Amino acid sequence: MKNILEEIIKLSSELGAKKNLEKYKELADKIEIPKNYGVFDFDRCFLNPLRKFAEVLIKVKISENPDVVEIIMNHQYYVRHFEHWIQRIEGSAFCHDRSTMLVDMLIAYYRKKQPMVFDYECKLSFCYPKTIFNTQQKVVEFYESVKQLRYGHSYNYIVYIEPMIDMVIQANPKNKS
Repeated sequence: MKNILEEIIKLSSELGAKKNLEKYKELADKIEIPKNYGVFDFDRCFLNPLRKFAEVLIKVKISENPDVVEIIMNHQYYVRHFEHWIQRIEGSAFCHDRSTMLVDMLIAYYRKKQPMVFDYECKLSFCYPKTIFNTQQKVVEFYESVKQLRYGHSYNYIVYIEPMIDMVIQANPKNKS
């Protein structure tokens, strides 16, 4: 397993996605998995150790802050939630850039206690949301509600998005979904 993990890390840092895909398949062929393996077995025996390794790597190399670990381990989840609401309220232009910028700002906020500054006069101002998530408090509160949603606690998320649903309806009365 150690050799396979080392090969995976090496492949992930190399360029050439098609070549790497073939090499990943070769590595997968080396791993023995019983035919009767269920989803929970696969998660417990294979995915969970990889997640634990990634968490430890983040704690050792980046930050021990639990929010930094949470955000990095699940960054796509958080980017998508920000992106969904930015796109609905402000439109699709640069919504992925804005979402990624917010997640980067969250990591800096939790990692270095760096305040979130929204400088609309700088060159990167297009990366800042204009209407929603335009203050540190809004970004942190939304992150906290989405984090709780991820763990099955939906109340704060529902409370947080209620006014945003109204903003979506006002921005486009035909689009209520």
